[in-house]
Amino acid sequence: MNLPRTSLLLPLVAAALAGCSGSTKGSTTAEVQPRVAITDTNAVQAAACAWHAAFLPVRILKIATAFLELPSLIPTAGPGQPAPTPTQPIVNPEVQTVAGPEGGSAIRTWDDVDGDQRYSSGDRFTVAFSAWGESGLALDGVVVFRDLVITGDLIDGLSWRLDVQIDLIGIGCSVNGNDTTLNGSVAVHREKRATVRTMDVQLSQDLRLGVDVVQAGSTMARNEYVLDFTMGLFAEGRVFDPVLGGELEFAHDAPLTGLSVFADPMFGSFVVKGGGAAILTLVPTDMFNAELHFDADGDEVVEQVFPVEYASF
Repeated sequence: MNLPRTSLLLPLVAAALAGCSGSTKGSTTAEVQPRVAITDTNAVQAAACAWHAAFLPVRILKIATAFLELPSLIPTAGPGQPAPTPTQPIVNPEVQTVAGPEGGSAIRTWDDVDGDQRYSSGDRFTVAFSAWGESGLALDGVVVFRDLVITGDLIDGLSWRLDVQIDLIGIGCSVNGNDTTLNGSVAVHREKRATVRTMDVQLSQDLRLGVDVVQAGSTMARNEYVLDFTMGLFAEGRVFDPVLGGELEFAHDAPLTGLSVFADPMFGSFVVKGGGAAILTLVPTDMFNAELHFDADGDEVVEQVFPVEYASF
């Protein structure tokens, strides 16, 4: 990890703050939208739209929030401990350049607002991605962490929790050869415990995902279980897709679970509803594939089954 010249900080923070102020003006009241009529011809497209709305933000936020656990370039102390004597001059805000595990880079800025030389409530962080590659995603754009509340030691603590408002500013994301952009602000709660790491996301305002709009009030979560290396995905909300011509409602029906090293689940079910009685249920068959069960009239009888690969989404 290299420390770039502090002059790099000024345009980065200026751009982040400018974008942040704009991003918080999104809609906080869900508008009444027409609902999509799900048919056998648009079932796969509807499922992909709802799946991205439910779980792509979580994948990106998992990567972004990991930068809050990146150690400082100067010695830090845990809560209640005296600040250590630095071995080099303190530069605040501190700027680090980090190489992506699958290519690209990111610049992380830590503003130690209270000057206590430790990550603590009220500090501000910014991450600027440049073709950052991780877990099959390629990311660009800026993430701003604000209104941070920390309980515990994020670096050396056996357990901790944090609450933070995260602004996603022009986050370009390439996944499975498809490009999209995220803009908006989300509330994130993360915890580290002895046996599980949790992340809960709530949308108090609309989140723009390409041309789609994930509606305010939607929730999503990802838990990672330490003892057996598994994960669980949970989601409930609504997304408006102008291409499909309306709104879809989505929710996990049975918890979606799998191995934590994979982005997608092996078990569970995910339900998508639109206008009328039609119900679309995604049922994983392994970590790479799933089936879409299409119930045209809501009578719990599946009229058609569509095999799909997660990669096709």
